[in-house]
Amino acid sequence: MHRLVWMLAILALALTACGQSDEVEDLGAAPSAAAEATEAAVATDPADETDTSAVASDGAPAAGADTADGQAATGSTADDDLPGRPVVWADALNTRAEAGVTGVEADDVLNVRSLPGPDQQIVGRLAPLRTGVALTGGARMVGDAAWYEVRVDDTVGWVHSAFIDLVAGTTDITAEVRDADLPPTAASMRELAEQVVRARGLDEGYQLVWGPRRVSGVSAEEQRRIVISDGPHVGDLGEITVDVIDTFDDSVAAERMTIFGQPDGDGFSLRSVERTLFCDVTRGAGQTCA
Repeated sequence: MHRLVWMLAILALALTACGQSDEVEDLGAAPSAAAEATEAAVATDPADETDTSAVASDGAPAAGADTADGQAATGSTADDDLPGRPVVWADALNTRAEAGVTGVEADDVLNVRSLPGPDQQIVGRLAPLRTGVALTGGARMVGDAAWYEVRVDDTVGWVHSAFIDLVAGTTDITAEVRDADLPPTAASMRELAEQVVRARGLDEGYQLVWGPRRVSGVSAEEQRRIVISDGPHVGDLGEITVDVIDTFDDSVAAERMTIFGQPDGDGFSLRSVERTLFCDVTRGAGQTCA
């Protein structure tokens, strides 16, 4: 439900950069060297929605900002004192299941903020593959975007709803992909990842778009975004992790595929594929997101 709202409503939310601070808690993220981080492209047209600050949990290598006293938010702010307005589906949030970051690029981070909204202070950062996040049940609409309160270790803060989903489990889908019409080799690990996406039929009826920003001139419903959340790494094997984040499904929010390639001449052949399913935060976290 929350995905449908922001996909149709958010058109162009641009967020500003903050300066790096040693006080910001690194919650399992390593910000890139980039001076700015964009909070993450969540709009129906190309627009940033990953925060540009040093907290790895808004979807960009944030330059960083900390709370006034250098401490993480406690989550004790009364609802009436929070920015924004209530979220109508807040009571449906699944606070029992494990949540994780989705749709954040490998060199970016998801910012955790002291209060809901892109202008609030940053109290932590989450890496693109971070799991083990808990929803507290707090939810607010700021502009056209929903923000959820989360707990990570001892830190409580707010993240943009576009980048947090429930972890449903990981399965090996190598045999399924091999049974599809997969080319024998790919020139790069990114090309191999695209071959896997197409072999699974995830491109049918869609224009594949690499990265968090949608392209202009094509409706949001006709685009399917693929975000490289880790890699590519090349050693004895090639490895890349991609998030397919436009599912247009009320239950399945995203698919993450970790793909291993065997060096083969000047390219790579498929070694294995693991898929992690992510469910909408208002659903269950079983293998079917029921």
